[in-house]
Amino acid sequence: MDFARCPKCQSTSWEDLHAMVHGIPTRFRCMRCGHVIKLGKCSVCGSANWQRLPDMYQRESKKPVVRFKCGGCGRVIGVILD
Repeated sequence: MDFARCPKCQSTSWEDLHAMVHGIPTRFRCMRCGHVIKLGKCSVCGSANWQRLPDMYQRESKKPVVRFKCGGCGRVIGVILD
């Protein structure tokens, strides 16, 4: 599983920005610098078909990790929520 890192400050802690309308991509804001990312196309296969997997907790930090699986190649990315 690959974890999402902020392109500006390299932080891995994110805040979930809930989409109020169906069809708007899921977005996350960096807790350190405020940079916003959204789920786009997979960097491996180019598919934009992301499926949310059940949340899990890491043993060390007890922070939830939101996992998304690519529908095209099966790649899994994780977003650590703060």
